[in-house]
Amino acid sequence: MGDGTTRDTYGETTVRVVSDVVLELQTRRHVSRANATGMFARASAALQEHSAVRAVLFEATEHAGHDPGNLAIAIRWFQEHGAQLIRVGLVTRSHALATLSNIGRVMLPRLDVALFSTRDEALVWCAAAAPTEVPARQRTGKHRRSNAA
Repeated sequence: MGDGTTRDTYGETTVRVVSDVVLELQTRRHVSRANATGMFARASAALQEHSAVRAVLFEATEHAGHDPGNLAIAIRWFQEHGAQLIRVGLVTRSHALATLSNIGRVMLPRLDVALFSTRDEALVWCAAAAPTEVPARQRTGKHRRSNAA
């Protein structure tokens, strides 16, 4: 399955399809605006190529920061792919990044968002996203969980 890593002087991002239904986005160190824009462009291409993907595993345990506006880029990207994606699992140890996920929950209520402390836990949860799963619009907040940060 494909792997695309981009580095700049601040940090790096990786995009890879890790299962039939899971796309992984990984960030390390500081994510510049250019690197975030490139990561989401690569992710769009991966989704187009892998139409069965239903979940995003966002691995950010080594995330140290990001340029202003990157959250808006992420929200817009998830809105653009709303017909395909139903789950987002965020792996982080950062309380600040976990708190930012709440903005995503408010802005994208159709997504089932969960926080995790390990990639393995997130991968199992994300991999359970199936095309036949109940659409987020019909779910309640009871399906959201948080065990990280």
